Amino acid sequence: MGVAPLLSREQFALQQVFHRDAIDTLNQLTIGTELEGHSLDVVIRKTSFDATRAAIHTAAAEHFNYCFWYKSLRPWGVSVPSVLREELQLQYSRNGMLDGVEEVQRLMLLSAQNQLSRCGWVYLVWTGRMFDVLEFSHGTCPIGSGLVPLLALNVHTSSFAHDYAPLDPNGDDGLEIYVHNFFKTCNWGLAHRYFTEANVKE
Repeated sequence: MGVAPLLSREQFALQQVFHRDAIDTLNQLTIGTELEGHSLDVVIRKTSFDATRAAIHTAAAEHFNYCFWYKSLRPWGVSVPSVLREELQLQYSRNGMLDGVEEVQRLMLLSAQNQLSRCGWVYLVWTGRMFDVLEFSHGTCPIGSGLVPLLALNVHTSSFAHDYAPLDPNGDDGLEIYVHNFFKTCNWGLAHRYFTEANVKE
């Protein structure tokens, strides 16, 4: 199973291998400890900023990231709900000069390109006051920072190298085309749901 037009069956299967590694590591490190049996959210929060449990936190954060990335994807995407589009337009349109959704896409591409190591994640989040596009290195995630994740983009080289290998070895690594196709598969319904839930709680 792939995610058209973003990921082929082979590329998606490769990501599941990396995800499974994170899950297996997390299980091995938490069995028989006070963290065993707790939800992923609790494990991430309890191990944040604790150097003695950094390996647990890394595995838990990566497990969360992969899960949220999967939820952010739908074959050929889900259109942006009107309410969410209006909210993005209010923040990003610069008095009507820009399309809010396109500006989010531009910012996420820039953030992905900024990850020169190609080993991390880019999220669209809700801070409680505004939208933001943030980079997270491998082993970190929005949970525990008071942020509400809305969309996740995997920027690890392994997430796109198979499908987007450059024709020119000295040219672009395929990231830009990969991100472009990510927005063709975005599950904007997910972003709308979490944004709405966050604002109801507030």
